[in-house]
Amino acid sequence: MTGLHFDRIRPETFFVIFASIFGLMLLILTPPFQSPDEINHFYRAWQVSEGNFMAVRQNNRLGGYIPASLVKITEPFVNLIGNMHAKTNRKIICEPFNIKLNREEKRFVDFPNTAMYSPVSYFPQATALFVLRNLNLPPLFLFYGARLFALIFWIIILFFTIRTIPFYQWFFVLAALLPMSVFINMSLSADVVTNSLSFFTIAFVLKIAFSDLEFTGKKFIILALLTVLLAAAKLIYTPLIMLVFLIPKRKFPGVKTYYIRLIILFLVASGTALFWSVRMNSVYLPYSMYNVEFRDAATMTKGADMHAQAHYIMTHGLHLWHVFVNSMIHTFDMYFQGCIGVFGWLDTQLPMWFIYVSYSVLFIVAVTDGRRFIKIKLNQRLVLFLVLTVIIGLILLSQHLTWDAVGCDTTYTIQGRYFIPVFPILFILFYNPALNNLKIVVPLVMLFSMIGLTLTTRTIYIRYYIPSEFESVTIFCNAEKVTGDNCFETNVPAVYLGNSYTRSGEKAREGGFSAKLTPKSQYAFTYRLFNCCRGDILDVGVWRYGTAGCIVISGGEDTFYSGKSEPEGKDSSGWEHIRLKFTIPVNMNKKETGIYLFYNGADSSYFDDMVITYHKLK
Repeated sequence: MTGLHFDRIRPETFFVIFASIFGLMLLILTPPFQSPDEINHFYRAWQVSEGNFMAVRQNNRLGGYIPASLVKITEPFVNLIGNMHAKTNRKIICEPFNIKLNREEKRFVDFPNTAMYSPVSYFPQATALFVLRNLNLPPLFLFYGARLFALIFWIIILFFTIRTIPFYQWFFVLAALLPMSVFINMSLSADVVTNSLSFFTIAFVLKIAFSDLEFTGKKFIILALLTVLLAAAKLIYTPLIMLVFLIPKRKFPGVKTYYIRLIILFLVASGTALFWSVRMNSVYLPYSMYNVEFRDAATMTKGADMHAQAHYIMTHGLHLWHVFVNSMIHTFDMYFQGCIGVFGWLDTQLPMWFIYVSYSVLFIVAVTDGRRFIKIKLNQRLVLFLVLTVIIGLILLSQHLTWDAVGCDTTYTIQGRYFIPVFPILFILFYNPALNNLKIVVPLVMLFSMIGLTLTTRTIYIRYYIPSEFESVTIFCNAEKVTGDNCFETNVPAVYLGNSYTRSGEKAREGGFSAKLTPKSQYAFTYRLFNCCRGDILDVGVWRYGTAGCIVISGGEDTFYSGKSEPEGKDSSGWEHIRLKFTIPVNMNKKETGIYLFYNGADSSYFDDMVITYHKLK
């Protein structure tokens, strides 16, 4: 890049080129319905496109009537969700293009999570579906068309955002071109509208606050409109209107006008948020009231009840504070990585080295993309900090109300993408007008964006199209031999399973012994692995004689936990076979992964012929 005149490179032009190239690449490369909740977003967008702005609540279900063909095209791709070793190919993706759109043949479909979104959140997607379905195109064409419209909408809004903001243009380019941002904004997610409106609102207010422009009546109307749209799209980002306090009073026509406009803006914001909250509550169904036949297949959390949770918070003192602290600590990795790049249905991650590099680059650009003639005063930084804090609090609160069982003390559903709309505010706090250096900023943003989006493309290609390769080892234990230090011997030398004191000769499937578990001796066949990697597969099977007891795979300290007690088969002697197959969800560097049998009954059960197959990802 030597010899380039960086001051001649327009940031908005660079953004449009990179966002278009890599956005289209990700749009085509990412199989259908492989962004978070994209199936339900598709259904909700279709519903809005037909003019049905409110979801349908009937028979204790929440969703709407959707053409059966739209449901049918999702079927070849459901197995990819959450299964990082499931793959697809061009033939599988192309076959659903042959399914025709039959708008008359409809069925009721549950989508209780996206049913709560305002129609504003689906403007580009619903517009695409409205236009394209009149061409009688197959539903998968409609899906890709809606993705394309969403991407174009985001690129256009961000183009004007970058042109509008009086400083930090290259930082906005960097933030917008982060892998997670490009990935989510080429999807059918409702986040597309929220992200676009949030970025533009921030840029618009900063333009008024830090340029020579007066806060005219026309600009006030635009800001009021942005407030309405933002509050309707996702009310937890409504506090962005508090950025109006960045605007000096001298920019208003007078003191009286200053207070009148502030009152109007806050009334408009709160009124819109209240209106949609009331509408949302009119259709909301908690898990306990949802149709039993359909609730476990719907996108719901067992025990979740927004109203009961709110009452619990109000009557339990510092409970909410403990939830916030626990959530920020225990889910740190989730949102720390998710802001930069966690793809698919949170099953495909960029390497950690890139995550750390990303935050380093963000910080460097944040402190070097200054303008000497623009200074942010202390009181303005306090406003920015307050807005950021309030919105983070609302994000945590909304997740706790919506997704947690009543009384739960930690929210595990905080995704990094929820912070994308306010990401610029966090780094504006580091703004330093004395460190203006385009010779550093421009090439750094360009190079980093190229590397990050190229790595993203490669990561998604490997995730969905390249078969996983494993090295496998199988450990077998029949409880026949024990060591002197309380362990069962296995077929693998120097590999032992714990708790041999449970060995019993009362029952045996083969041979003379098994492990007997009782309320006083609840654990057997304990095995510990270290340094398991994300993507490794543990396949554990055991034979049980009795009615209670399960296989458990645990990461400890709330990292992960999976148990299985339901048998999948039974032999002629009455022994039931239990099998648990589990994919390690996170890297367990220097951490322990435990495999064991656990008895949770009142009498006793016998266990024999334990098989542990460890598939280690190459």
